[in-house]
Amino acid sequence: LMRLAVCLHVNGNTNLAFDMYTLIRHHFPTHSYVLVNMGIVHLKQGNVEKAQELIEQYLTEVGGMHGVGEITDEEALKHGSPCHANNIHKQDCTNALNNLAAAHITSGKNSTAVAAYLSRAIEIGDESMLGDAYAN
Repeated sequence: LMRLAVCLHVNGNTNLAFDMYTLIRHHFPTHSYVLVNMGIVHLKQGNVEKAQELIEQYLTEVGGMHGVGEITDEEALKHGSPCHANNIHKQDCTNALNNLAAAHITSGKNSTAVAAYLSRAIEIGDESMLGDAYAN
């Protein structure tokens, strides 16, 4: 389902993609990354506060941007928080941080948060991921 939702999202059918993301979240509540994609849809639609809320929820569920908090996400429980440089899913965290920074930039507020999010994404990511900061 996630691949189909992402395909729809990438091809501009954001409303249907968002509906699918919502369905995925409903049926798989411990699969947190879908929150980032939902946040990106909200960001692109101009609903910045909701985008921030969803992406922040993802970060909370994976243990925070430093990966030291309580984890409720299924993949993070198996592999550790993606917000660590040595994690196999670190690109998920860097993507979330980049999009959260973009949401703050769009809102025109909190440049300190933007710097913190982007700095953390750079700390976690590797060279190949730095090209994505910020490509959405």
